[in-house]
Amino acid sequence: MRQWRSSLVLFALVAAGLAQTGSTPLTNADVRRVGETLRCMCGCSYTVTSCNMLNCSGAEQARAMLLDLVQKDLSDDQIRAEFVKIHGRVVLTKPPSDGFNLVGWVMPFAAAAAGLAFVFWLIAHLYRRAPATPIGVAVDSDELKRYREQMEKDFSKLD
Repeated sequence: MRQWRSSLVLFALVAAGLAQTGSTPLTNADVRRVGETLRCMCGCSYTVTSCNMLNCSGAEQARAMLLDLVQKDLSDDQIRAEFVKIHGRVVLTKPPSDGFNLVGWVMPFAAAAAGLAFVFWLIAHLYRRAPATPIGVAVDSDELKRYREQMEKDFSKLD
């Protein structure tokens, strides 16, 4: 009799645990997966799944709504679309890659490429060797000879 009672208590605990699995939002794997792609609207920088603020009204409502939508067998994209209808695109943790948001995905790479191109151009420009004689200027040996003679005269006067 005693063994039967312990088995009944154990069975009741297991049944309660299994029954609770679908009703608490964060115990549902689909809610956790989709919740990681949605931003908590309470003002923190966490996702719906990872918001750890005590009694966070934004996260609790979002989790309950997520659980309801998951139980209605909506796809992940349909669930995200429902949240976007309510909160706008700001609720998404990753901006979609269409329209003006495409600039947000492309510009960092374009800016890095332009910066590298400028650095290579600057290095090549600064380290370019200057020619020995200026281009287009011919050295006239007669002028050079007169210049040297004048320098010798001027230096001899200094002594």
